[in-house]
Amino acid sequence: MTGVQTCALPISEKGKGHYKAIDVLKLLTKIDNTFHLLIPETPSSVEIDKLHEQQYITGLKEYIYSQKLLSHVSFHKWIEKEDIASFFHSGDLCLFFSTLPETFGISLVDAISTGIPCISFGAGALKETIPEGFGHTIIESMNVEEIADVIINKKYS
Repeated sequence: MTGVQTCALPISEKGKGHYKAIDVLKLLTKIDNTFHLLIPETPSSVEIDKLHEQQYITGLKEYIYSQKLLSHVSFHKWIEKEDIASFFHSGDLCLFFSTLPETFGISLVDAISTGIPCISFGAGALKETIPEGFGHTIIESMNVEEIADVIINKKYS
């Protein structure tokens, strides 16, 4: 199975790119039915805005259902730091579709440090933390067809 991961910060919030990743997945599964998206839920130890986070996850699940992608998406418990390398190796690629002005991008650094290539929009400091190349591909376009083309044709480093 081809694994495509979306990595989120501990706060599940609008702007982190989950819906964009689901839209890209819909196109990818039309080309290759083996694509799968892994989405972490917010850790129970971090309660910043639990109700908002639960509503966001519920909205994601409803959207996935409406797109008929239930068999292509898995929600999983938050991955602890000591298990992060094995988690990233459960997929082939990490997607960082945040449109928020990220201040560092520790998840991007974690993924690349395990050798897993990453695609991002380069929001905020993501362009500077790890420049393009070095396992990081920056896609300026947010067009789902162009993103799917990059993934299907492995136009990433």
